[in-house]
Amino acid sequence: MKISWNWLNEHIDLTGVSPDELGNRLTMTTAELEGIERLGREMAGVVTAKVVGVRKHPNADKLQLVKVDAGSEALEVVCGAPNVAVGQMAALARAGIVLPSGTEVKKAAIRGVESSGMLCSDRELGFSDDHSGILVLDPATQPGLPLSKALGIEDVVFEIDNKSLTHRPDLWSHYGIAREIAAITGRKLKPLDFEAAVGAGDTLKVSVLDPKLCPRYIAVQLDGIRIGDSPRWLQRRLEAVGVRPISNIVDITNYVMLEIGNPIHAFDARLLEGREIRVRTAQPGEKIVTIDGVERELTPAMLVIADARKPVALAGVMGGQESEIQADTTSMVLESANFNAASVRRTSIKLGLRTEASTRFEKSLDPEYAYQAAKLFVKMTQQLCPGSRAVSRLYDVSSVVPRKVQVRVTGDFVRRRLGVQLPTERVRQLLESLEFGVAQQGDEMTVTVPSFRATKDISIPEDLVEEVGRLYGYDNIEPKLPRVFIKPPLKLPEKELEREVRGLLSLAAGFTEVSTYAFNSQPVLAKLGVDSSGQLQLANPVAQDTDRLRVSLVPNLLALLDPNLRHFDSLRMYELGRVFWPREGGALPQQDKMVCGLIADKKLKGDRDGKLFYAAKGVVQALLAKLGVASPVFSPVSSVIQPWVNPSRAATVRVAGSDPSSASILECSLQAARSSGFEQAEACTPAERSATSGFDLGIVTELHPKALDALAVKAGVALFDLNLTRLLKAPKREFRYQPLPKFPGVIFDISLLLDRKVKAQDVEALIRQADPKLIAHVELFSVFQGAPIPEGKKSLSFTVTVRSETETLKDEVAKDVHERILKSVAKVGATLRGSL
Repeated sequence: MKISWNWLNEHIDLTGVSPDELGNRLTMTTAELEGIERLGREMAGVVTAKVVGVRKHPNADKLQLVKVDAGSEALEVVCGAPNVAVGQMAALARAGIVLPSGTEVKKAAIRGVESSGMLCSDRELGFSDDHSGILVLDPATQPGLPLSKALGIEDVVFEIDNKSLTHRPDLWSHYGIAREIAAITGRKLKPLDFEAAVGAGDTLKVSVLDPKLCPRYIAVQLDGIRIGDSPRWLQRRLEAVGVRPISNIVDITNYVMLEIGNPIHAFDARLLEGREIRVRTAQPGEKIVTIDGVERELTPAMLVIADARKPVALAGVMGGQESEIQADTTSMVLESANFNAASVRRTSIKLGLRTEASTRFEKSLDPEYAYQAAKLFVKMTQQLCPGSRAVSRLYDVSSVVPRKVQVRVTGDFVRRRLGVQLPTERVRQLLESLEFGVAQQGDEMTVTVPSFRATKDISIPEDLVEEVGRLYGYDNIEPKLPRVFIKPPLKLPEKELEREVRGLLSLAAGFTEVSTYAFNSQPVLAKLGVDSSGQLQLANPVAQDTDRLRVSLVPNLLALLDPNLRHFDSLRMYELGRVFWPREGGALPQQDKMVCGLIADKKLKGDRDGKLFYAAKGVVQALLAKLGVASPVFSPVSSVIQPWVNPSRAATVRVAGSDPSSASILECSLQAARSSGFEQAEACTPAERSATSGFDLGIVTELHPKALDALAVKAGVALFDLNLTRLLKAPKREFRYQPLPKFPGVIFDISLLLDRKVKAQDVEALIRQADPKLIAHVELFSVFQGAPIPEGKKSLSFTVTVRSETETLKDEVAKDVHERILKSVAKVGATLRGSL
């Protein structure tokens, strides 16, 4: 937001205060300044001059010799403008300067006569494209003044960071900033003069159908309007703060908004059907073409200003094209209102339309501003449009109930919070300088909050402490180290678990952590074929296509695949965050902490050996081993439970124990799958569930080929999705000290030929069962399918370590163990393929 120094000086005398000093004090007490711009410097060397004589050029018919009084000296210049005349005040550019148009002014002889400068046109000064004649100034202007000062162009503009003002609706205007500066500097604030004469006629019908969305609506009709350009001072003032002048009426509305802080709007009275204004919500299917020329479809949740037939404006956002001020407008209706902040923001977001008006209304403006803005507009219109008059009464439809916001606070409370010994009387003075009413009894104060700070700003004692602290100056408070009691930090199991998970994935497994929004992208869900209707819906989403809270981390991670694979051939990434599973009866959702990881490789697209799946499974095994989870079991998935799961290469992760406090992750996945159009599937057979009684931690899977095609991912992808909240409750292994073995072991490899459907973990269990005392270690190191392996078969190769704790094993014992292993695995039809 831009603030003009000249404009501020109309409300507070800043004599003796430098702009740099004021800017620094504003930054330290109120809002951060992004910069200070000094206007008028480009006019240096251009002064006002009075034309005292004009005569023809002796050597040129179209040129004249003009004698001017430049205050301190008289000069003669050569001029070709047809409108130059004795008595005029003009803009004289002295020799040696460069004008805003880029013209360099030199002292030179023109057709044999020396010219000591140049009388300037609008175009040469950069005001407009008009160069039909010289710029003629007010005859009362004093000669010799810098042109920037004479025209009010010389100014200092403060650019304030808007983020610093989001909680201060009173500061979105020049008068509000001036009021703040008065408190900072101790100078007197001049009262606003906005009284203006209005009529008494009932020329309009004004009604507010939803007072909650529009607490106050003011309208007045003015006739005798003549549309034209604004006076130069008004145009210069608006340009200084970055607003483009359009016409007198539009410029006045912008001026009032920047002066008071309350946006207003003007309608052409001829274009309001029935001379009626109805503040109502939009009807289904209604549309409006706004003044930017865009047709916008409305919803019943949007507040509009309508005439007897149609919407004519989006309340608090933008006016309609059909009722805007025209070049031939002679009668107009002014709107000055106070709209519900949440309603304006919802409309603005829904339509993707953010304006100066909506930005201010979203801050919860003081309803009193609407009255002040209306009266100031009427006053300025009557001054700048001679012959204009208010023919109607001031319609003021208000449901605002005056309320007095009072906060009790003690001087001791302020001193303890700020850490500085301020006398209570000084606290009172600081609050009163901000126009707070203070009733003091000893150390206790009852503070009455002014209406312009009572909307959503000041409500608790800590708010008053902040006001005192910033006005006193945080830089005046001596820093002191806090006095704290040293005690051991509280151990939080969830945070410890997250730290260990991040350590393994980021440092040991080569993953990159990412962070996505807590809501899903509807386009991504649509590509995956997921129906999000069962997910929790946000009442006020950031965007319309991200209005559902996520029930899984997977879709957001999948959305990152394509943009990242454009730069890398392979990647590993994971996210650790919460999901939101709905509960019946409108209860708060179940918010479990999850970790989801992706492994992708362009070279392994269509890989039949499952390298990526086993890589992801290995990461999960390593993670569970590091966390000490006892006996995790990987069970195959019999069918699609989510659109990204490939049932031919997927496994659920189960652990022993029970957890009746929350639904299993697979149960939640199955429930989500049903709403997505997928048949419910058992993660494993009842027999397998009985054999591995416990609860699910998550799933490991290759990405389904259809999901890869839907997302246009040209790479092989595997993922794991684990529930960390449930992982905290998983039984942990007991770690006991084991001395180093005293005797060497016998290590041999064994390759088995068996049916493809037999699980490797079952074979490993049978190997261990062959001789639990002597078999110390079993590790699968190869899975092979294809020629020369027969169709429907596969080869599993294991490394087996055999060791005794009491003696060195003889070859005969190792061979005996080998034979028992073959007998044990024969239970699943496995036969020896070969031994090494």
